[in-house]
Amino acid sequence: MKFSINFKSITILVLLYPILLGLIFLFNVSPFFITAPYFFLILVLLFLKVIQKQKISFHKNQAINVTLTFLLLITAVLNYSSIRYSLPILFSFFIFILQLYAGMLNTKTDTLPNYLLIFKVYIALSVFFLVFLDFSNMEIGDRFKGFTGSPTTYSAFLVIIYLLIDTNLKAVNLKRIILFLIVFVFVYLSKTRLLILFMLIYPVLTFIINKKGLRYSTVYLVFFLILFFMYPIYSLVIDYFPELITLRYEDGRDASFGLRNYLYLEIEAEFYRGNYLELFFGKGNEYSRLYIEKIMEQDIYPHNDFLRILNDWGLFGSIVFFIYLYRISKKNITTLMISLSYLILFYSNMIFNLFIISILILTSFQNTQKPQLETKNAN
Repeated sequence: MKFSINFKSITILVLLYPILLGLIFLFNVSPFFITAPYFFLILVLLFLKVIQKQKISFHKNQAINVTLTFLLLITAVLNYSSIRYSLPILFSFFIFILQLYAGMLNTKTDTLPNYLLIFKVYIALSVFFLVFLDFSNMEIGDRFKGFTGSPTTYSAFLVIIYLLIDTNLKAVNLKRIILFLIVFVFVYLSKTRLLILFMLIYPVLTFIINKKGLRYSTVYLVFFLILFFMYPIYSLVIDYFPELITLRYEDGRDASFGLRNYLYLEIEAEFYRGNYLELFFGKGNEYSRLYIEKIMEQDIYPHNDFLRILNDWGLFGSIVFFIYLYRISKKNITTLMISLSYLILFYSNMIFNLFIISILILTSFQNTQKPQLETKNAN
């Protein structure tokens, strides 16, 4: 049987990534050793398909997105620091090629992958790790970290897979309620507080969008602004949701926020210390991460990817990236919800997560029309 690279097959390869993490985790292999090679192989497949094309065809409205991803690639390359910290280059190159190739496909004729089957496998692995390996998969504060090596990564992937299913369901029925409860329980066990809050808001938000006919772009922009200024308004949030603190800290003192706020202030101050060239084009890939590592004497990341990308890629790179996300977010309800969860995860150092950005790009091509614009391949 001949394996063809299309919308469905690429999506399946991406969706298999979290499950692969579970399988290697059983053998005590760190997920960090498989991530870059796995997505690099997918990148190679996509790149080979692109260069084999005599003509590259994509929708007229995709020309802007292709241009934006190309500008991101140039920004990342110009901000090269070292091979060890070159994930931003792989990230930008990957989304450029994926955006380019997906734009060449007539995805209207493609069938969607069986998201529910992937979800069932994910939950089965979750139950297995919780029941049989809970002694090795609970962190400080009894956080369930699943099978990805991190409670945040585990719950993030679960929420993304759930959104792929739920946003394609229309009527509120028992199936949707059960799916929601299953996901909420595991996210709660992971104690990833912002995702817990998102899960509580999600049903209300979708109801309001459908009832009031809210524009996806408006919803995205409101969430973006709220999240961008998260720390200044955090005190208001905990006044209404104090359980978000006691969920992980019995003494009512949010040690996590105290540290994150300190890192936030340090990165903000370091950004303003840059010269005009650095402010506009950035200080280098992973500069913020290395700066925090120098201050704290350990690699704990900035925990604020809004400022992280602003510092690393400058005003130009960050604006290009956020415009690109904005354009994708308003494609359909699925991309909107995944975009919102992605923005939330910027507070968990997941801006360069290849799984989430891949799913986001692929779902933005659901229900597109036939290609209308053709350009000669430079080959």
